[in-house]
Amino acid sequence: IITYGGSVKKPVVKLFVGSNDGLIRMIDDKFGKEEWAFLPKELLSMQKLLMENQTGEGRLYGVDGTATFWVNDSNQDVHINPHDGDLVMMYIGMRRGGRNLYAIDVTGNEEGAGKDYTKEPNWGWPPKLRWVIKGGEDTDFEKLGQTWSAPKVVTVQPNYCDTSDAPSKFCMVLLFGGGYDSRLEDETTFNPTKRATMGNAIYMVHAGTGKRLWWASNNGGNADFLQLSDMKYPIPSDLAMLDSTGDGYTDRIYVGDVGGQLWRIDLLGKGDSRGGIFAKVSDSYTHDIKNKTNKRSFFYPPEMVSIEGRDIVAAVTGTRPKPLYKGNDIRDQFYVFLDRGWILDGDNIKLNTLTQDDMVDVTDDLEAETVFTNPDSEKDGGWYLNLQGEIDAEGEKEVTEGKWTDDWIGEKGLASPVIVETNTETKVYFTTYIPAQTMSTPCEPDDGNSILYGLDLFSGKPAFGSERSKSVGGGLNSQIVTVISPPEEKKGGDDDDDDDDDDDDDDNKPCTNIHVGISDSQDCPESQEVGLTFWRQQEVGDGPACKP
Repeated sequence: IITYGGSVKKPVVKLFVGSNDGLIRMIDDKFGKEEWAFLPKELLSMQKLLMENQTGEGRLYGVDGTATFWVNDSNQDVHINPHDGDLVMMYIGMRRGGRNLYAIDVTGNEEGAGKDYTKEPNWGWPPKLRWVIKGGEDTDFEKLGQTWSAPKVVTVQPNYCDTSDAPSKFCMVLLFGGGYDSRLEDETTFNPTKRATMGNAIYMVHAGTGKRLWWASNNGGNADFLQLSDMKYPIPSDLAMLDSTGDGYTDRIYVGDVGGQLWRIDLLGKGDSRGGIFAKVSDSYTHDIKNKTNKRSFFYPPEMVSIEGRDIVAAVTGTRPKPLYKGNDIRDQFYVFLDRGWILDGDNIKLNTLTQDDMVDVTDDLEAETVFTNPDSEKDGGWYLNLQGEIDAEGEKEVTEGKWTDDWIGEKGLASPVIVETNTETKVYFTTYIPAQTMSTPCEPDDGNSILYGLDLFSGKPAFGSERSKSVGGGLNSQIVTVISPPEEKKGGDDDDDDDDDDDDDDNKPCTNIHVGISDSQDCPESQEVGLTFWRQQEVGDGPACKP
């Protein structure tokens, strides 16, 4: 979603989306009207297959990735105008559709209205293809797999962009994971520890040209390369990044791989990068497909926060390519880690790698104490929660005598967690999916259940009163969206006995709206609730009817 200009009451907003027919589209947000569609030439050949729609072809994927943007409003006038040197560059991968990454200039037509904002310029069109990275074909990107990891636009230390001619003063780059290797799965199974042929890398490329500036993997590098011998597994997840020093440069990456390893990379400057395994939550180092229960995978980025000098990282495992896995196939978990940083190992420096032995299991403890501030605890690396249990008639988790049931029914995380800080507490929210446990029929479909968790970040205690979770409907839900509502304005009156300085006044403090798809859950009074407005494409015809 990009806002190009307009006014507060009438903003000009465009939506960009890739689709499985191979087309990348720009859509007007008011009425859902398509304004242009771009078809990469690599996907021309699939149009015949789409037209024929033959049975037995399997699912066809085109441009299945999520778009990211570099927006440069050069004079900060809140209007995108090419005449001012403004720029809007879109970057999008193919996900299941292939191994390419596209950079498309969607700034707008230079023959628009210029600075005359009483006339509407050609915002966002026509699109102009600037460059393409071809995984497996380009020499610098031989390990780039299916482009699942969305490229993130960030500024890094300027010397990453240095050339042989002159040092650089500014370095805008894309950072993304190496992607996915579909060889890890077939129609019924998923083996995350099968030897990968692609995807086990992290890339940094120049945002303007697509040139590779730096990368990390287990082998095959040069002067711009960080060798990490245990980076054996694909990294389809987006990257979580931060500026740890506050100097304006992104200098740290957290990301998990499908082998259950969570990586930390420090971008300290060209030639000075370092990295290692920050946490390990899976029995990774085996290629035995039979014993899969502890082979957990990260497909979504973690969330992190710095509180009182402590870096805390929240993450959840889940097999994105096989959401219907259930039972003991893979036992997924949710984690909150304390980053204990780097330690000396002889003459070398290495990360203090966390495992479950360093963490507290809070699954059965609804009254857990704060983990990170207990000086007597040997397990000060964080806490974890087993994603296990049954669903009752209302879609809630069953608890027996204060404990979760012992069943593993395929509950998994299929979105990133969200950390919300207030003046008095810090909560972490995340969603999970529980696949249908019974056979589904066309007239009695069972889409499974989506569950929203709300927990105290430091202990895992329930955030929904006495409950840790609640059902948010059937099927797979989307990423959590949070909206912080400001305090209510106090109304004047004769309530002289009220204490205006009462910090505990529940009616006069910010509150958090938590939205999951079109469902919502919040602790806000009605006057502070934030609603959702949306449109959808009208279906053609009434479709098949189910009759008793």
